[in-house]
Formats: sequence, structure tokens, C-alpha cells
Amino acid sequence: MHAPISAGLVLDYSSSTIPITSQLEAAAKSFVDELKTGVAEAEVIKFDKYVFAIQGFTTDKPALIPAIESPFPHADRYGTSLYDAILQSIGDTSKRANAKLSVIAVFRRGGYVFDCDAR
Repeated sequence: MHAPISAGLVLDYSSSTIPITSQLEAAAKSFVDELKTGVAEAEVIKFDKYVFAIQGFTTDKPALIPAIESPFPHADRYGTSLYDAILQSIGDTSKRANAKLSVIAVFRRGGYVFDCDAR
């Protein structure tokens, strides 16, 4: 059974975010801390020119933190596939049949973008 709230966490790992990677990760971890246990599920997606699904949807909050902290799997961190990463997360959250609220939170340079869709 899926949780009633599905959140896609999308983290920008392009080269412009190298100086602030720890702050982006801290913001994403704070977001996870605010998710209500047993009511919300989340996935972690990271991107530069490639998009990586690091952690699929889980209600296990402690599993999300290592996914956020995990090293980025692409070494050069060039390019920005922001829209592809957001579209992947939209597609993933839209498949969560029992979710009453879908949230996409994008953590990138200049702050984060937050959007939600109630069903």
C-alpha cells in the first residue's frame, strides 16, 4: 500500500552546485525530517547532465538520509538536466495510486522549488 503523500526529492549536482552541495543535502534532509512517519513516502533523484534515481519510494525515513548523503555517481558534474529530472519525478509520483497529495521538491542553486498536486 502506498502512503497518502508522495514526495519526489530532486537534487541538482551540476558543477555550479559543487560549492553548496552540503547545503543542498542539508535542506533535503530537513525536508525529510518534516515528513510524517507512516503518512508520507519519498524518493531521491540526483542529476547533472544525467538523471539518477538514487532511492525509490519508501516510507522508511532513515533510508532516505543515506541516499541524500551518498556520493554522486557521475564524476564530472557537467550539464544540467533539470527538466528531465523533474519530469522523471512527476512520472514517478503520478504512478503512486493511493497518494492523495504529490509533492516535487527541487533543491538547486538559488534555493529550492516546491510544488504539489492534491488529488
